[in-house]
Order: sequence, then structure tokens, then C-alpha cells
Amino acid sequence: MLTIRDHHSGDLFDPWAHLGPQRRALLEKSWAGVVRQHLLSHLPVSELAPFFDDNLGRPGKDLHVAMSALILQQMHDLSDAATVEAIAFNEAWHYALDARGEEDMYLCERTLRNYRAMVVAGGLDEVLFRVLTDQLIKTFEVDTTRQRLDSTVLRSNMRKLTRLGVLCETIEKFLRELSGHDAALYARVDPALLGRHVDREQGGCFGVARPSEAQRRLPQAAADLLLLVRAFAGTSAADLPAYALLERVLREQCEVINSSGGEGEKLRVKEDTELTGDVLQNPSDPGSTYNAHKGQGYTVQIMETYTPQPPAAHQPQEAAGDGQSPAQQPLKPDLVTHVAIGKMTEYDGAAVMPALEDTASRGIAPKQMLGDTHYGLEDNRQQAAAKGVELISPAQPPAGSQQEPPRLSLEQFILDDKGQVKQCPAGHAPLSVSTSKSGANYQARFDAATCAACPLRAQCPVQKPRSPRDPTVRLQYQQERLSMRDRRLAEETPQFKERYRWRAGIEATMSRLKHQMGWAALRVRGKAAIAYEAFMGALGLNILRCARCVALNARG
Repeated sequence: MLTIRDHHSGDLFDPWAHLGPQRRALLEKSWAGVVRQHLLSHLPVSELAPFFDDNLGRPGKDLHVAMSALILQQMHDLSDAATVEAIAFNEAWHYALDARGEEDMYLCERTLRNYRAMVVAGGLDEVLFRVLTDQLIKTFEVDTTRQRLDSTVLRSNMRKLTRLGVLCETIEKFLRELSGHDAALYARVDPALLGRHVDREQGGCFGVARPSEAQRRLPQAAADLLLLVRAFAGTSAADLPAYALLERVLREQCEVINSSGGEGEKLRVKEDTELTGDVLQNPSDPGSTYNAHKGQGYTVQIMETYTPQPPAAHQPQEAAGDGQSPAQQPLKPDLVTHVAIGKMTEYDGAAVMPALEDTASRGIAPKQMLGDTHYGLEDNRQQAAAKGVELISPAQPPAGSQQEPPRLSLEQFILDDKGQVKQCPAGHAPLSVSTSKSGANYQARFDAATCAACPLRAQCPVQKPRSPRDPTVRLQYQQERLSMRDRRLAEETPQFKERYRWRAGIEATMSRLKHQMGWAALRVRGKAAIAYEAFMGALGLNILRCARCVALNARG
């Protein structure tokens, strides 16, 4: 039955008077005070209400207490058992949850899991993050005009499987579901197949093999996979989730030739080079994908506010407009404003516009946005500018700039105000320069004999002569390349470096999320559970940062 207690009205008698002024002040300046004073009454409990009946059933826990407990669990990275203990005995938790009686101070592990399942099923983790983060931004008057974006990886609590392991685990998962679904259908499975994958007494560990044997066993596992797909197509077993995984693995890992299902049907196991990062990594987490650089898991995009702080020795001592010197003004926290879960195969550059649209829809869009090279695509810069946002990000380095010796590029040539070449890196002037009628293409001609004798010729981007009789060589470039040159040269200025250096601060945020919020070693698997950890962990970090500012400001 639905239970929502009033946390807005005041109390005739202070239920926390027994704490004493010192202990009460400590609580008010801690995370417990932030949750109780600024968040508890703003919890979107109405979003959870549809899971309960107004009149029927046993009275449930106060939704404010239940939802707050889930937030605090992620904030402190606690197990369910440790969370139950904290709710029962930790007075800081009682203060934060505004727990008044025995019914508020005890949640069993099963109740905690049920409420968490409701939050995940209803997508309320994202709602909680957005609503409460927006409330913290409003309460602490956080400046959102400057924000920075970066990504990290969340890994599911699952084993890394070989190709043979993926096939065998998928087969075993289907057979386990089939045995509980329909005994008659399960009896139709080939006993030899059961012996390879299920019956441990007959050595049913077909997927456990040395690397030298795994390649030889792969065709047999693929044949077993195809046999199950064909045998149970059109039956009630085809509605099982594991059957859909069988079909997916068959489609991703194999090629069925003459797939009519007749005797002429042949099966070819695809080569490793034919597979993409979107193939199934483990049947226990179908949403997990693979990136050759980062491994298995999910990509999490994080955007947060930041406030540039000048060095203390250079801070002006004049009073600000409110009569306070900069050192006396209250500190304001940097808060995570956007969290998004994606595949490992998705490029970071695709996350810029969704982040801007999300923050704009909540009225907290930035005017300046920092990101690393992956986010700074020219299309992103133009689309961000159309929304009134300046995307500050380095351009991709020129091709060949990382090799040894580095290849020269247009940045090393001296150009005039019209974008035409005046001098090459070796100091030679071109014989002639020209521009197309459209103004989009540029060309500079150099003496071929001079270029052939130049010590920088092997590194130079100037093209070879078109024929042995051609006395010139050409350097050709377009307007887009000219704009990129201007951008790269601007990145070498002290002004750009001063603005961009604040991007590095988000690495500290990633470190805290991984090691303080527990993202480095998650205890869950599946995209929905991973998203819950991401949204609630980011919200927990925001609460801790606000609490730190409250404590520091109280010290003066």
C-alpha cells in the first residue's frame, strides 16, 4: 500500500534536540544535512506511486525514506546488507532520511531490492539524477555557463569469454531455460549435445579448452548452435530470451550457406577479422560491447560544471560588488550535470549534441564547453555555435605528425592574409600561387629542382612532378584545410592554453567516480543496472561535493 509521509511541515517539538548543538551542527554541515534540508522534500516520489495501491495491501515504507536510502547506498558504495545495517543503526542516516519511528529505521534486504527494481524498471534513476541535480544547482547557485565533457568505461561484473566460450555459454543458457520451460521439448535435445554442454558426468565442459584446442572445437559448437536454432524454431521455446541470443550469436559468428534448412545447408564460422565490436560478449550481459582500445563494457559520458580559479598569489584583493573579497566569497561546488550510457563502439564526438540538448531542456546549458580532441569535430563546433555554445577543443593533429621524423604540414608554411603561400618551411618562395574561381581551392607551384635538392623533401607535403618534363611541383589545399590551419595555430597561443587547461579537472571527477563511488569494480551486469549505478553514483558525488562546500564555507 502506498505510504508518503509529509516532510514539508515543521514539528512542534524538535525530534533531534537530543543530539546537542555540537553534534547537530556536524550533521547539518555534512552530507546528511544536504540530503535532509535540500533534497528530501524534492524527491519525485509521485513517479514511484503507480507501483502501489492507495488502499490495498500491507502499508509500505515511506517512499521518501526508501528512495533516499537507495541514493545513500550508491553514494557510500555499500552492499545491501551494509545498507540495512546503516538504516537501522547509523544516526547520520536517520537524520538524512528524517526517520522518526521503527518503521522508518528498518528495511530488509528483500525490500531494498524490490524498491531498487521498481526504480530501474521505471527509469527513475535518470529522473532522480536530473531532478535532484537541478535542485542542487538552484540551491547552491552553481554557474553552469562553463562545463566540460569526457567519457569513461563501466565494466559489467562478468567473465571475459573467448569465441568458443560465447557459443558454449549461450547454448548452456538456452538449455537451462528450456529445461525449466518445457520438459517435453527438453527431451527432444540430442543426448550427444547434452553430453558436450550440460552433463558434467560425460565431460560437459566443451567450452573449457586450451587455446590450441579451442579453434578446432569452434566448428562443432557452431554446428550445435545451428541445430538448436533449427530444432526449436516455431515452438514455444522460440519465445525464450535465450533463443533470441542463439539466433543473434549464429548471425554474428557464423554464415549459413543455402539457409533453407535442407540437407544442402552449410555452415561457415566467420574469421576473427569479420567480427565487429557489437557482437555478443557474454550472454549474461547482451548489451555489453567491445572496443579494441578500451575493452568490454559500456561508455559513460560525463559533463560537469567548472569554475576557473586564478592562483592565490595573483587573486585581486579588492572587494567584490557585494563588499566581499574573492577569498571571502562562498565556495560553490562543481556538479555533474549530464550522464549518458552508450556502446563501446560509439565515437565520443557523437555525444556532444545530446549533452547540449539534455542540459538545454533543463535550463542549465553551458555557454562554453571543454572537450578533448574526439569531441572537437568541425561539425560539432558549428552545431554547438548554432546553439550559442563555444566548443573549446583541440583539433586532430595533422597526418604524419606523430611519425619520426614528423611530416611537415600546411601549418609550417607561411601564408599571406588571403591564404596563399608566401614561403615554404625551408624558406623558398613559390614560383606562382593561384586560387580557383569559387575561392575554395588553392595552389602554390615551386621549382622542382630546388625542391629535389631540399633536405626537407622527404617530409614535405608538396606533390611530385606530374611528368619528368614538368619543371614545377605543386602544393594544393582547400578552404576547409585553411580553416583547420588557423585553428591549429590558434591552439598554440597562451590564450587558448589558459582556457583549455581546465579540461584536465574532469579527470579528478572520473577518479572519484571510479574509486569512491565504486565504478571501478561494479557488482552488477546488464545495461539497466549499469545505468542505475551511473546515474545514482553521479548524484551521490554531487551531494558529497555540496556537503564539502557547506563545511568549508562554515569555517569561513
